[in-house]
Amino acid sequence: MLYQDPAVDAMVQGFAGPIVGAWSHDNRWVAVSDALGRVKLVGEDGSERLLTSEMSQHVIALRWSPDDTHLLVTAGTRAWIVTI
Repeated sequence: MLYQDPAVDAMVQGFAGPIVGAWSHDNRWVAVSDALGRVKLVGEDGSERLLTSEMSQHVIALRWSPDDTHLLVTAGTRAWIVTI
């Protein structure tokens, strides 16, 4: 995968701030949240898995469980535990 500068990349819709992300403990996945409120898993091989569609609030933090089987997603005053 080739990445350009996010400030000018036509495939990236403008981000209002930094991208929220968290690497799994085994370094096989990175969970990321974009400006549209979607949470995705991106694999070390470039594969993608959508975990959420547009959320009503911006994701604040992503945290992996020690065994990488769950992901804590916090947005605003709410939190969800997602089974991976």
